[in-house]
Amino acid sequence: MSCQTILDVLSDKPITSAEIENITNYKRSYISACLARYVKTGKVMKVKVESTNKLGPRMIYVFTLAPVQQ
Repeated sequence: MSCQTILDVLSDKPITSAEIENITNYKRSYISACLARYVKTGKVMKVKVESTNKLGPRMIYVFTLAPVQQ
């Protein structure tokens, strides 16, 4: 397993950790640890958004690659 694989899945399109889990088959706890490290270093942006499922609206985090700084 590699955190780099998780970084490779990210793009400028928002994605949830559950979607990353489906793509990579990594455990959610490992994905969260990698994402937390990348958010801390500024490589990934974490944004809280409203989402709706069968139980109603809720807040979730989505992740995108951070814009490259010049």
